Amino acid sequence: MNLIGRRLRFHYDSGLEVVGYYSTPTEVFWEALTGPAKGSKGTESVNMAEVAPNVFFVNWVEKSGTTVSQVLDLDKLVVTAFVTFDTPQGRQSMFDKGTLTEGHQDIDYSASCSAADMGDTIPAHSHRRRRS
Repeated sequence: MNLIGRRLRFHYDSGLEVVGYYSTPTEVFWEALTGPAKGSKGTESVNMAEVAPNVFFVNWVEKSGTTVSQVLDLDKLVVTAFVTFDTPQGRQSMFDKGTLTEGHQDIDYSASCSAADMGDTIPAHSHRRRRS
């Protein structure tokens, strides 16, 4: 799987920017660079599959209950995400699309901690505006 070991920066249409490091087939480290969750980070247990050559489906559930499902096209460098999250008005969902860039050695991935330690972080996706 050529997603493993990749460091990607997600530039979502909603304005959210996140970096992700797919360290193993079952783990991703992320950090929100913009938006209300700026500075939040976490290490999540993921499920991933290569659904076509260089196209990956990745999914995880955060401790907050936020779910994130992504389709990453590494040839076209685009991402489509479907996110669900709780709000005071009830459960919400949204699609978000964006582009990917690679690299980003400026992020300290060694500072990532286990998913068990991430209980107090703000989910990066839970504060994005809803798209129709």
